[in-house]
Amino acid sequence: MLGAFIESIFNPKRTDTALWRMFIIGLIYSSLSVLLVKWFFSKDAVLYDYAGMIVVTFCVLFSLPFMFYLIRDQEERDEKVEGFFSVWRIHKDAIFAFMWLFLGFIVAFSFWYIYLDDQTLFNAQIETYCNIFGRQVVYDMYFPDARQMTARQT
Repeated sequence: MLGAFIESIFNPKRTDTALWRMFIIGLIYSSLSVLLVKWFFSKDAVLYDYAGMIVVTFCVLFSLPFMFYLIRDQEERDEKVEGFFSVWRIHKDAIFAFMWLFLGFIVAFSFWYIYLDDQTLFNAQIETYCNIFGRQVVYDMYFPDARQMTARQT
């Protein structure tokens, strides 16, 4: 219901021409997903441990109509062009629209992470980040001169 209301305000057919609309859509949908998960799943101990995944799922579900329309529109345009530069020229509006949508997600998620001060709401994302970059950060903390020594030996 709320998605239909927002889609009536921000028509998906006009989002690739006005990129600021995609930024606002990213802000609204990510904020809405964070608040819904906080409101509905905060009392459930099992589901609240995976609240970060539910936030991402809601965010994707909310933004699917815009993504679907943009991809469908780009497929129709893609059938008529040939060559790399003409493809880039045709698809640059959609690429920039997705970039602005993602930037809206980042700004809203950052705001809610700071404002809510709830570690479990973004726990899945933080654990993934630490699994990717954690070992190198810990290694650099305890052995800061190790890279310089290995660079001198080679």
